[in-house]
Formats: sequence, structure tokens, C-alpha cells
Amino acid sequence: MKHSIMKLLYRLAHRTQRLYWAIWRPITLGVNVLIVQEGEVLLVRPSYKNGWSLPGGGLKRNETLAQAARREVREEVGFVLHELRFVTILSNLEAAKSDHVALYISETFTPPAGHHHSYEIDDYRFFPINALPPSVNGGTRYVIETHLRKT
Repeated sequence: MKHSIMKLLYRLAHRTQRLYWAIWRPITLGVNVLIVQEGEVLLVRPSYKNGWSLPGGGLKRNETLAQAARREVREEVGFVLHELRFVTILSNLEAAKSDHVALYISETFTPPAGHHHSYEIDDYRFFPINALPPSVNGGTRYVIETHLRKT
């Protein structure tokens, strides 16, 4: 019951946030992390929107990009990242907001001892880089194809 209520609250908060973006058109800065292991990439399925995406999120006050990347991954999936390498800054200027995301990659990490539970994330798992699920969102698919997939 508590999990269902929390999921509903996340969905409502996400919709409210999208309305705010449509009205005020803010500039946002966030992070995404490509967590790669043996030809597979870790994807998350958020509770507040459809599809699979990369772990990540927004910065908190007085937090560096790298600190935000480590915190978001730890909160969403419980992984502790050892090595973290900056890849690029991505921009989405077509949305209601001016969205900028720092992309990182990590290939050395410690997963949680058991399955990590988060109200924000319904599921997470590794997928082969060359066989992503159909419900991967377009931005995530682009990032993986551009920065990981070998032709």
C-alpha cells in the first residue's frame, strides 16, 4: 500500500514539474551515468514515467556534477561507483525547458548486496548494448548508440 502511494506521489510530482517547466521554461542541469559491464548497460525504469532510461537526475545545491552522478546512482540503484569518467554535455532545447545533462561512464562499481529498493525506481537491470528493450526512451537510445555501440 505504502509503495503504491509513493509511486502515485512521484507521478503527481513529475506532472507538476512538467507543468512548471511549460510555464517558466527554466534552464536545468543534471547528470546521467552509463554503467557498463561486459557488453551490457544498466537501465532504470522510473516509477513516475514510462520506459527505460539511464540512472541520473538533477544537482543539489553546492554539489558538483560528479558528486550528483554518484549520489543519484546510489539513491536509485544502490551501486557505489569507483571510477567515474566524464564523457560530454548533452543539451535538449526542444523540450519545455532548456535541459543540459552531464554524461558520465563507469565500468568499476560495487552493486548492492541484495536488490536495492527505491520508490523512484520500479526496476533496474543490465541489458546487452546491442539488444536494448523496445521501451528505451529516445534520448537514452541515442546516448547508448552514440557512446557505447560498436558498429
